[in-house]
Amino acid sequence: MIEGLTPKMQVCVRDFLELLDEMKFNYAILEGLRTAARQASLYAQGREPIERINSLRILSGYRQISEAEAKRIVTWTKHSKHQDGLAIDIAPVLPDGRIPWVVRDQATADLWLTLGKTGESCGLTWGGRWPEIDKWGLGKDLPHFEKAV
Repeated sequence: MIEGLTPKMQVCVRDFLELLDEMKFNYAILEGLRTAARQASLYAQGREPIERINSLRILSGYRQISEAEAKRIVTWTKHSKHQDGLAIDIAPVLPDGRIPWVVRDQATADLWLTLGKTGESCGLTWGGRWPEIDKWGLGKDLPHFEKAV
């Protein structure tokens, strides 16, 4: 998943993943390089009718989503750093294989904070620092890591 990233981004991500592996931190790489079609389908979520969203998702090679999922905004930009090979999404994975998308306790917040701080130590900017910061000290794009040009 990191092959489509820029060379500098690949170095940072490899360092990041190596640290996570050394820490025995369970994680999943969700997405690296993103096509314009994929970005358009994500941007449509929460903004367009479900038929349009699912049409865009099919065109970009992704599964259809439910009405509930279609109502949720998942990106704030029409052009993502993912499209330039400058971003990757990585999430912690619980022992049962689930990703803790909803933070309801300090232990879950600590997983995301550990992940975020580790990525930052490798020169990446973490989306978990972006406003709005919640009571756990977490921002709005927890799995997102990017590199400035």
